[in-house]
Amino acid sequence: MQSKKVASLQASQNQIHHGNGSAGGDASDFGTTILEVQKNSRERVRISVDRHRGLDYVVARIWFIDETGDFKPSRQAISLKPSLVPQLIQGLELAVRAADPKGAN
Repeated sequence: MQSKKVASLQASQNQIHHGNGSAGGDASDFGTTILEVQKNSRERVRISVDRHRGLDYVVARIWFIDETGDFKPSRQAISLKPSLVPQLIQGLELAVRAADPKGAN
């Protein structure tokens, strides 16, 4: 399963998924993937642009490896109007500085 995870991560970094933004369980149903961040060995955070009821949203959702070794979306997500994203970025940058004022990793 280890090689499948690595191959899946590498493939996801090279592909952009297009979907309809519906609430189904298929990876293609979750909009356009912009970036994925490996959270740990079994989870990643996927940033996407999804359309819901005719409006676009920026979504950060946790995806996890299921029992078959495939990544599946969790219910854990944050969905924002694009106009609110700069405020979120500012808050994240302030939180990083507060957590690590010297800038060390």
